[in-house]
Amino acid sequence: MRRFAGTALAVTLVASCAADVAGYDDGRIRRENMGQAQAAARLNSFRELAGLAPVVVSPKLHLAAGRHAAYLVENVARYRASPEVSSHHEQPWWPGYVATLPSQRMDVAGFYHGWRGEIVARGRDAVPAVEAWLGTVYHRTAAMSPNTRKVGHATAVYGETRASVMNLYADPEDAGDAFSLFPVPQQTEVPRSFNGRETPKPPTPSNGWPSSYPLSIIYSRASDVQPVVLATTLTVNGDPVAHTVLEPSNDDHLTAAVFLYGDDPFPEQARVEVTVELAFQSGAIDLPGTLSWGFDVGNDMETSDPP
Repeated sequence: MRRFAGTALAVTLVASCAADVAGYDDGRIRRENMGQAQAAARLNSFRELAGLAPVVVSPKLHLAAGRHAAYLVENVARYRASPEVSSHHEQPWWPGYVATLPSQRMDVAGFYHGWRGEIVARGRDAVPAVEAWLGTVYHRTAAMSPNTRKVGHATAVYGETRASVMNLYADPEDAGDAFSLFPVPQQTEVPRSFNGRETPKPPTPSNGWPSSYPLSIIYSRASDVQPVVLATTLTVNGDPVAHTVLEPSNDDHLTAAVFLYGDDPFPEQARVEVTVELAFQSGAIDLPGTLSWGFDVGNDMETSDPP
């Protein structure tokens, strides 16, 4: 088991513009609002499997997501020429500017309260974007948090360019001692790998990218859980495999989550079993100290490719 220090987080929950999305189409940039329901439904299908409460659609978060999605596709060449600029940040001198930060864009759309976050996938429609986000580390943390309650999604298209944006609201006082395991126990056709393409980039495994598909335990923020990993075992078809472990003590951006990924992609049609022994630095909570579950891998490699 190896532990690594984390990197600066661009996909996070933070405390705390243009025309209305519903009718926006200037002949160049088109926002595809049908994807809103599809994205929420796809995310809820995974949340239900994980035993989490469903998210509901917020028109205000949808508005903020649509404005930023349009900004991304209109400025795709500028982002490519300026790799130091995060896809979550808008530059005031680029066309279509609403506000610099995700929380500010949600303020402009009239959504002010709670913990708010944004996840982005360029080049993907609604459902593929959700599947890509769930195949990562930091993007998954926002989407599969037990506290996440509301979302707003939009996909914008400009010529051959498209971008999907989801804004999320999490209630830090909700969800109690809930937690999610992902992939869920006994899930089938799990992707084999993770290509590491997210911002920030997770620590590189010993054999380089791709790694195996990430495994996660994501806790509710309501109980101020700080999980500490004591030991882990990851087996593929009964054989132990080397893997990376990320937790709050070695990744400043994992507040209430633990992630594991193997040094190499899972083999096709493999059976994966994992055991994680945990302690908790927090108040009086009733959470299991050992978690064990398994799932079956399919034939496909990674689905993840967010910015």
